[in-house]
Amino acid sequence: MPERTAGELPDSAWTATSTTRRRDGTEVTEQHSALRHTPAEGDFALTLASARWKKDGELVRRHAFVAHEGRRADPAAVMARHRLNGGKEQ
Repeated sequence: MPERTAGELPDSAWTATSTTRRRDGTEVTEQHSALRHTPAEGDFALTLASARWKKDGELVRRHAFVAHEGRRADPAAVMARHRLNGGKEQ
């Protein structure tokens, strides 16, 4: 599970916090990181851009992942592009 892989990353692997507005209008403070994840019984690793955030009043962080080509270096930019394009970017 990529959530487990992301949860094991040290704090130094995550970017500084930034405030992002979601589609529903709520603002969250999130951090970004890039990671490689090999699915169970998989033959290759996926390059993932990940974001983690915690809304006010929540106890645990939530994670989101977007698979992308490894040549894209900025995970925050990958997540922003995905939010703009959604499923159309395939």
